[in-house]
Amino acid sequence: MGVPAAAVPRDVRLRQAEVRRLDAGRRGLLNGFAIRQPLPTPLGWLAHRAPMGVHKAALALLFVVEVVLPLAIFVPGPASVVFGLATAGLMLAIAATGNYGF
Repeated sequence: MGVPAAAVPRDVRLRQAEVRRLDAGRRGLLNGFAIRQPLPTPLGWLAHRAPMGVHKAALALLFVVEVVLPLAIFVPGPASVVFGLATAGLMLAIAATGNYGF
């Protein structure tokens, strides 16, 4: 049995953790990290390689949907429907292009 963690001074535990972390990198435990990552969806692959103008437009649209349109929830009538549809569209786009490992 080892010494209980509470009996070891904090600075010693931190040094031991750092040594273990450095040793793990030396042994190559992180080798192949990118290889084991899940593959992106086909739309995610295309979105990643889209021109910078498309990325900037998508970012601007994201801010409109997440910052400006939520104010429409307080406006009666079609404005709240536009907000709901835009939010649902954004969720679908994120699900179609995201990589969540499933």
